[in-house]
Amino acid sequence: MGRVSLAPAPVPEFLCFTSWWRENEKGQSVRREVKLSYDTKDGSMTLCLNKVTSMQYRLSHVDGKYGPVEPCDLFVGAQLKVLGRVLTLRQADSPTVRWLEAEATRLRHVQRKLLDELTSYGQAIGGLPSGKHACGFDGGRLRPGWARDETPNASASLRLILRDNDFLRQHLRKYRPD
Repeated sequence: MGRVSLAPAPVPEFLCFTSWWRENEKGQSVRREVKLSYDTKDGSMTLCLNKVTSMQYRLSHVDGKYGPVEPCDLFVGAQLKVLGRVLTLRQADSPTVRWLEAEATRLRHVQRKLLDELTSYGQAIGGLPSGKHACGFDGGRLRPGWARDETPNASASLRLILRDNDFLRQHLRKYRPD
């Protein structure tokens, strides 16, 4: 495995996702599709409904589970309430996937370092706020539980990894206040 940079990956100008659902129309099931484009500069979101009509809506902000949606809240599988409908983000474009995966890899690397530091002080963290198990057995070393069971597919919640890392930093501050 190559060296992982601890510097955040540059965020693309737009994070683009696709979502869809099915509706009954005249007794037939019809697939409705929406393209969501999140502008990382101003936090607005553009929705393009129906490829045929290209009807677009621009929303100044969208509320998520933790307040106004930020880039770390968007991933494949995230659910957002938009225009009165709960949408599940089902696909992402290539630049979005690359950024999500690079950032998830970086944050997981930071998490491994934090866990290793805590282990050096004799502290084992059994569970993280995200519900993930912090430690597992992997090749003779304690490793985060997700190290064995998650595959790269842009479905990692960066917000949850960030929250877990903050939790680990708080524990580490007991031993290393700086």
